[in-house]
Amino acid sequence: MAFVHADGSAAVANGGAPLLPAQMALPAGTATPVSFGQPVCRVVIQNNTAAPLYRSYAGNASLGSYAIPAGGAVADLVVTGTLSLYAAAAATINGAAAGGIVVEGYL
Repeated sequence: MAFVHADGSAAVANGGAPLLPAQMALPAGTATPVSFGQPVCRVVIQNNTAAPLYRSYAGNASLGSYAIPAGGAVADLVVTGTLSLYAAAAATINGAAAGGIVVEGYL
């Protein structure tokens, strides 16, 4: 599997599926779809915010979706679906500043 940096560049030769766009806003209280440049088999999400982050691959994420606690991370095997993220407070996905959310796709 190939690792992809937040800016979309491959960390390993031949590799990866960059998140498009490389940086995006996650508005407060709104389910936000996150797509990749091509199908991925695994998604890693790290929540560097101070509040829980919610995720779903089966529709819009909400407070009732699977949660990633503040400071937590998960690796999901993706069979089908589009990643949807939800947070009570606004955050940045794959931004350059600390305290945001990191999302990476693996082939």
